[in-house]
Amino acid sequence: MRNSAGPLLVAIQIALTLAIVVNAVFVTQQRISKIGRDSGLDDQNQFALPVTGFEKNFDLFAMVRADMTMLRDMPGVVDAAPISQVPLSGGGSSTMFYSLPDKKGEKSPVNYYGTDEHAVNALGVKLADGRNFTATDVEYRPKDVQGMPGVGVVTRAFAEALFPKDKDHLVGKTFYDDQSKPVVITGIIEQMHGAWVGWDKVDRVMLTPVVGPGPGIRYLVRTEPGKLDATMAAVEVALRKRTAWWASFAPCRTSSRRATPAIR
Repeated sequence: MRNSAGPLLVAIQIALTLAIVVNAVFVTQQRISKIGRDSGLDDQNQFALPVTGFEKNFDLFAMVRADMTMLRDMPGVVDAAPISQVPLSGGGSSTMFYSLPDKKGEKSPVNYYGTDEHAVNALGVKLADGRNFTATDVEYRPKDVQGMPGVGVVTRAFAEALFPKDKDHLVGKTFYDDQSKPVVITGIIEQMHGAWVGWDKVDRVMLTPVVGPGPGIRYLVRTEPGKLDATMAAVEVALRKRTAWWASFAPCRTSSRRATPAIR
């Protein structure tokens, strides 16, 4: 009672401790809520590996086609697809689209992925409406080209952001990039999360049918339940054998690959 400094210091310490605890609980609750969200992906049965080609006349697309044929036939593999980036990885690409040409109408950013017609199955996402793009829609681009292909499979959240008044008729809608190049919606993904889990628009995603230009690309592999680790090891061994074969018989197709559990 004769020295008020002691109780005051204790009160300050208690207040600081309480503030730290409350903040820690808040952050933990946020993390738990994000972890518990439905990503729309079969994320417990997927892994990705980067592939990089080198040598002057390296044929990226021949390698990708041959690798995909092998991977899709391997035991334990549900499907596989080349993909520009990996969902939920923190790394990706985004751009702005508009419901009308000349940057008019509704607008929305989207996290987009260049891939082929196997991506929907490899990702494990569900089409709520429309169709997947086909093999003939896929563009293999040896050089960077401005603009997306003319069709895309998009999430419902992205489509509804552009066309809020036509939520029941989203398939077939056309939207535009900042150069007024059109993209037609062929299919609607019910739910899919993109690259950045902390983004408030994480569910605005587009799959676009384009592969390349390289020299690097990623392979996304979906496995049967319970076979992730074994399949990942087998895939790495199989791809390394193919790399050794190319190095011996076709130096212009030499590449490096390394399997990583990018989605788990």
